[in-house]
Amino acid sequence: MSLLIKAHPDLSGRLYHYSGEVVLRFSPSAWKYFLEGKDGSLTPIRGVTKTLKIIGGRKTDMLIGWACKKDFEKFLDLVAECLRGDGFVEAPWEDIAEMVRTAKLEHRALLETAGDVGHSAHEHLELIAKSLITVNDARLGELLAKWPEDERSCNAAIAAVAFLVDHRVRFLSAEQRVLSREWMVCGTMDGDVLIDDCGNADCPCARYAPFKNKRCVLDYKTSNGVYSSMFGQMALYRKASTEEKNFETRDFSGIYDGSVLLRLGKDERQEFEAWFTFGDIEYQQHLALFKQALDLKESVDAVDGWMDAIRDEVQAKAKLVRAAARDAAHRVQCPKAKDYKGARMTQCFDDGTQCEACAKLYLDRHLVN
Repeated sequence: MSLLIKAHPDLSGRLYHYSGEVVLRFSPSAWKYFLEGKDGSLTPIRGVTKTLKIIGGRKTDMLIGWACKKDFEKFLDLVAECLRGDGFVEAPWEDIAEMVRTAKLEHRALLETAGDVGHSAHEHLELIAKSLITVNDARLGELLAKWPEDERSCNAAIAAVAFLVDHRVRFLSAEQRVLSREWMVCGTMDGDVLIDDCGNADCPCARYAPFKNKRCVLDYKTSNGVYSSMFGQMALYRKASTEEKNFETRDFSGIYDGSVLLRLGKDERQEFEAWFTFGDIEYQQHLALFKQALDLKESVDAVDGWMDAIRDEVQAKAKLVRAAARDAAHRVQCPKAKDYKGARMTQCFDDGTQCEACAKLYLDRHLVN
């Protein structure tokens, strides 16, 4: 049995791609895909989202600034509770310290809440898409009658559904796992859709209008902004889906016309954003971004692996040195020497010998007697 199977007991069953030529397994706890070899071996493969984190610099900077802002806002709210009538703050130092400890966790709580909001909206949209694909009108009616209970999730889902209606979006698949066999990267595509322009001159689709029945990769984002990495992600989905659909003919052109990104605002419906990208030039630019991120990630991982190997070697040598020093010290006086009375010959070591301290105690007692 592969050691990876033991390390990830929650591995899924076999997931077949490319007419069964490629077999994947998925670990939900690690959120990672593995390529299964013919001998049963498992090799971890790249995930789309984790790959793109290597270029998250601008997004990270923005998140750090946002986190500091929210933590300070929370701290000021807590301090305001100790505000005196003369404008000064009066509180024991321990209370101030506790306020700081509480405030510095505020951004985490907000992120967790935002994640829950985004997940709920995304899940509702996925269910709507699947009911459309299966022509399950009864289920669709239920979903349109009962939106997510959280107001922000509800706002996000309603804004997205309004877009789907305005652009006559037809789902060919939803939550589809895609794998690029060439680059060995796997991910989940929110939607494979056909879409029309809405006829509104103020809509972002007007940049490419008029158009009908454009086949696109659709991706939902519940984030505070739209980032370049998101277009690299959609380009990879497009490449991977095209690879598998046409792998027998090796004709990797002509399936998709573009991609559509929908940012779902969580506080107000007005936060909703739609981004369209059509044409081969934009697609190649976005795909190049992903490929460079993939190459950078592999290079960083390779150097990190080299560094880890050196650290492991240094630690192993240090461990041997410590073991030798400990053994030398025990040869002088073993841990049992303080309780040894010298009444009988003992074995301090596996080779049957005694340490110097125990040997002296034994000889002193028996030579005297």
